[in-house]
Amino acid sequence: MRSGSWRRAGMSAEGRGRKTTRLEVDVAGESGFCFGVRRAVRLAMKASHRAGRPVHSLGPLMHNPQEVSRLEDEGIRVARSTSGLRSGVVIVRSHGVEPRILERLRSRGLTVVDATCPFVRKAQKLALKLVNSGYSVILVGDREHPEVRSIVAYAGGKVSVVEGPGDLDALRLTRRIGILSQTTQPVENLARVVAWAVERADEVKVYNTVCLATVRRQDEARRMARKADLVLVVGGRASANTKRLVEICREEGAETHHIESARELKAGWLAGKHRAAIIGGASTPRWIIDGVRDRVFSFTRPGCRARIPNTFGKGDRTWNRSKARMRHSPGTSSKRRSRPKNSKRETSLRKR
Repeated sequence: MRSGSWRRAGMSAEGRGRKTTRLEVDVAGESGFCFGVRRAVRLAMKASHRAGRPVHSLGPLMHNPQEVSRLEDEGIRVARSTSGLRSGVVIVRSHGVEPRILERLRSRGLTVVDATCPFVRKAQKLALKLVNSGYSVILVGDREHPEVRSIVAYAGGKVSVVEGPGDLDALRLTRRIGILSQTTQPVENLARVVAWAVERADEVKVYNTVCLATVRRQDEARRMARKADLVLVVGGRASANTKRLVEICREEGAETHHIESARELKAGWLAGKHRAAIIGGASTPRWIIDGVRDRVFSFTRPGCRARIPNTFGKGDRTWNRSKARMRHSPGTSSKRRSRPKNSKRETSLRKR
């Protein structure tokens, strides 16, 4: 999604009677599915269209109830456990699962579509590599998150999970420490844990497994929140990366609302505001973000014009509400942003 802004004149707050003479709305360019979630949805849809038999995802495919509901309408049901799965196709969600669960599913003759995000897969393999190399391994992340549980399981359970520096003093570690992170963690949190370890160990090996798309998304949210007096963060309530975007925007002092869909948007939030931002989480589909954008537009008077980002990468579009038509504006590059390279980022620090 390409970032852009739209301006409104004479927008009225529903039921309030208050008006603002000008509202500028920015839509984050990094909004919408990340590479891993987009890949998981593509694999799930492909399996559903080809299967001709029951298709289940092991747990929700992503932390977005509206998109999960849409996938159920496409025939992809959510299985909360493996106990009732005896036939058909099973999709492993982007967060990954424990190796023993994969073995159990395959032993039953089920067709397994592994949609684990490649960046999560990389973190799983690096955690195992550190354990096998004799390091005391620290994983920075949310203990209850399915991605974290899958990484710990992949490394045989020999990983200490910390949510921040405050958890570190209770650990019993060797003088050789290996550190990696949940892919959606803030880089700053990983850096604080590394700084703690460097002061106490003879050797510290760090794999930066934070997804580069996460870094870009959080940096953009921070920049947008500094300029806006209202931020709408769109994403599932259970989405860790979406909740982090909410925290970042509030840290910057902007009035921030976490919503899952357009129907949660209240016109009163827009009253008296001059610049607003719409930011989507990594598991928020484009159609929900577009719905929030259109809902904001519905609060404006007929005849207003909008310059909005084109989500399909073919140039910006101008929407004249009174004529209900869309036209493309020239001069905007249609080149797509390439996904982050799956390069290994490794640092090894030794005391001499």
